[in-house]
Amino acid sequence: MIVAGLEAAEEIFLTLDSQQQLEAFAADGEEIEAGKVIARTIGFADVLLAGERVALNLLQRLQAWLTLTNRFVRAVEGTGASMSIPGRTTPGLRMLEKYAVLLGGGCNHRYGLDDGVVIRANHAAHCGWPGCCSKAGEKRISSSA
Repeated sequence: MIVAGLEAAEEIFLTLDSQQQLEAFAADGEEIEAGKVIARTIGFADVLLAGERVALNLLQRLQAWLTLTNRFVRAVEGTGASMSIPGRTTPGLRMLEKYAVLLGGGCNHRYGLDDGVVIRANHAAHCGWPGCCSKAGEKRISSSA
């Protein structure tokens, strides 16, 4: 397993109580053995109980993204292929999931729908030919900038 999300977990506890501390025994991107303790929190029990499930769920989710991405990156190593994050990310977690993919050796081809224009075959068919669509896309991008 590869660690991801420790800073995000710490922010969860700090949001609940600025005095809560998270002591990390591993770093994001570090490969660890199963069963290793990666962090502990120091502070009030009510803060721990309020934040633990959110922090654990986030750590598990980001570590899964990172570990799976890394597994795919290793599988295509030497082929010239690269692994990109799928276009669909979890609402509210996009930047964290993209961070985990980067830690896993993958790449992010874009950060949002506003980063570029995608012209698909059905768009080209509607316009009549791809050049028409690309000119319309360029016009839309330049007018919104």
